[in-house]
Order: sequence, then C-alpha cells, then structure tokens
Amino acid sequence: MGEAQGVAYREQVNALGPQGVALVETLKVIGEKGVRITPDVLASGGNGDGAGNLGTLLLLNLFRDQMKTADAKTESVNGATRQW
Repeated sequence: MGEAQGVAYREQVNALGPQGVALVETLKVIGEKGVRITPDVLASGGNGDGAGNLGTLLLLNLFRDQMKTADAKTESVNGATRQW
C-alpha cells in the first residue's frame, strides 16, 4: 500500500470508524460483483393463517404483471412515446 493510500485509509477510519470503513468496503464489493442481498420471496410470521403475506405476494405479482403489460403496449415513434 502506498503512503498516500495509507494516509487516506487512516483518515477514513478517523471519520467513519473501523466498522464504517468495513461497511463501505463491503458495499463496494457487493456493488461491483452484482451480489443480490434481498430475497425474491420473503417469508415471515403472522397470525398463523398466512393469508396476509400470501395476499400481499399475489397483489405484488399482479401489479408486476400489469406493469409488464403496460410496458409492452408503449411504442416510441420519432422520439414520442405512445401508449395503446
């Protein structure tokens, strides 16, 4: 490590603390490598029947499908966007 890099690193540690610098470096790697950190499906507890979470998931899927349909019905002509 060069002297200038060492000085910059020490200043980062002074400003953010060791955990802050570690977090920044970790997030850099996550961004560079395209690591997914959120799940596609979230399972959580509830009142036992599971209906609330399942209903939310179904509504989100419906909304996603409608957005895809709306995007497919959009056409660009000479720089202007037209929806069907």
